[in-house]
Amino acid sequence: MRFFRVVAMTVLLLACVVLGSGCAGARGEQGLKGDTGAQGPQGTPGIGVEWVGEWDNSVGYAKYDAVECQGSSYVSRQENNTNHLPTDTNWWDLMVEKGDTGSTGAPGTAGADGQHGAPGPNMIVAMGLIDNDGTVIQGYNITSCEWDAPGQNYHIALTGISYHWDYYVTMVTAISSTGMHASFGYDMQSFALVVTIYDNTNNMTQGPFSFMVLDTTP
Repeated sequence: MRFFRVVAMTVLLLACVVLGSGCAGARGEQGLKGDTGAQGPQGTPGIGVEWVGEWDNSVGYAKYDAVECQGSSYVSRQENNTNHLPTDTNWWDLMVEKGDTGSTGAPGTAGADGQHGAPGPNMIVAMGLIDNDGTVIQGYNITSCEWDAPGQNYHIALTGISYHWDYYVTMVTAISSTGMHASFGYDMQSFALVVTIYDNTNNMTQGPFSFMVLDTTP
């Protein structure tokens, strides 16, 4: 009995192999690609935002007008939007918010020292403090100072300078009692500085004075 079962199973297996080989069909062909569908209808145009610049409380803004206020940008939500602060959310929508202040950058490197300029001209040609009798109390570039009694004035010879009041800026100040004053000129022969002192009645007299002669030529 067992022998017949084994034979039966063997026959069954052989039949499956034969039938499977014969029943295996050829591979089907690939189907064709379908046609492209028709284009759909055009969509509704988007809403454009119009940039109108910095917010002004006297301007009437339309809906979708965009403004700048204190570093942020806002879009109007309504028509006839006048004198409403952009921070009023009933009238405006925040579009771009101002960013926070950045941290302080590192200090830059020190620049190189610039070149020293050439020395400026010595504008002071001569100066001095003169006493009543013509004595030079203090002086710079003074060769001599003499009281000229007949002319009632002082003659000051300047070292290395042929003085002429047209060529220099000259300042003379009487340093005595109130009301005294001074004037100056030059000697056409010796080219000395000539100083005259006047009292409070405008008479020529002796008196201490100071003077300064400047050269403004660069």
